[in-house]
Amino acid sequence: MDILSQGATGIVAAAQSGRLKVAEIAEAVLARIAVTEPSLHAWAYVDPAAVRARAAVLDAQSVKGPLHGLPIGVKDLMDTADMPTEYGSSIYRGWAPTQDAEMIARLRKAGALLIGKTTTTEFACFQPTPTTNPHNAGHTPGGSSSGSAAAVSANVVPVALGSQTAASITRPASYCGVVGYKSSHRRFPLSGIKGLAPSFDSFGWLAKDVGDAAMLFAALDSAVPPVAEQGLRIAICQTPMWAEAEHDTRMALQIAGQILSDSGHLLSDLVLPDAFEELTQGHIDIMSAEAAGSLSKEMASHPTALSQGMFDMLESGASLSRSHIQKAQDLRATCIGHIAQVWNQYDCIIAPSAPGEAPESLDATGSPIFSRLWTSLGLPSIAVPVTKGANGLPVGVQILGPGALGCRAFRAGKKD
Repeated sequence: MDILSQGATGIVAAAQSGRLKVAEIAEAVLARIAVTEPSLHAWAYVDPAAVRARAAVLDAQSVKGPLHGLPIGVKDLMDTADMPTEYGSSIYRGWAPTQDAEMIARLRKAGALLIGKTTTTEFACFQPTPTTNPHNAGHTPGGSSSGSAAAVSANVVPVALGSQTAASITRPASYCGVVGYKSSHRRFPLSGIKGLAPSFDSFGWLAKDVGDAAMLFAALDSAVPPVAEQGLRIAICQTPMWAEAEHDTRMALQIAGQILSDSGHLLSDLVLPDAFEELTQGHIDIMSAEAAGSLSKEMASHPTALSQGMFDMLESGASLSRSHIQKAQDLRATCIGHIAQVWNQYDCIIAPSAPGEAPESLDATGSPIFSRLWTSLGLPSIAVPVTKGANGLPVGVQILGPGALGCRAFRAGKKD
């Protein structure tokens, strides 16, 4: 029996029923890491002995949580009391937190088997990791949740944690052909997760399919209301950045729309007001300014340990005036107010996830252009794979929902 092919829902069901020992699950994951890691480079830290010890503890428990035995990768931006946390930076090499991030504690309580730390770009920003795209090792997996997306795509773990400040879940999900859930802003607590820009930082995860992603949501937050199975009112939004969309992304949006229409949902085009034209630049400015504050200690004490791109962004952000940032925040508030009215007409929005296929290079992580706007608005989204591009690499779209839950995005993203 191929344990990992069962996905998150199958693995948990088998572990809870006793058909599988957590120790067996652990061995399957460790064996898969041994095969894939020499070329994938998705893990910043794995201690096989510690994984086996955690599995033994779970097998000895009489009460089994909703995620009992589920193997999960943890983005190396999140504090773990039993593993190093380095934030993708040499500044924190070997740093050992004394306690778990709050979401890590929740996962442990639910019975998850934490495998290790997946790679992240430097402080979840631009500097790429050595992680490769499982579909073609010469192409980027995207960032900043690079290792998490690659590990799920390569069938190493069915679920891995991520975070998003610009496009750090949505873009690698599209590039690696997996599902990426980005929660609404402040839906989940971020204590113990290294912050970059408080106006945008959000928690999330990557999974093999929508059902697995939804299962994790249900285990971590039970407030998912029922929604209609059919007849959702769905807006197709090309966004003001449509000129940046390559042919493959244009086709993916068209195909996704046809699939949803054929499934009985009601689709129409959504054109955003002119104010949204400036929202992407506003996101860049706010993110740079807030990052300069969040990483001021690192900038002051270890400036030469920062990548040139990070150094330049922090320097630029620190130079922006308070009035300039307030103007950007005012624009953002205006756009948030407008999008709140959109939900009177629509249940969810579908939009591009990335300009196209993963670029051929490991020197950059691809453009975040198609997620900055939505992340600025604080909306929850679920990125789903749709098709393959001219080079045979995945291309997806994102489905955005209203309010704090975005559960309609989960529903619309499910495949029949």
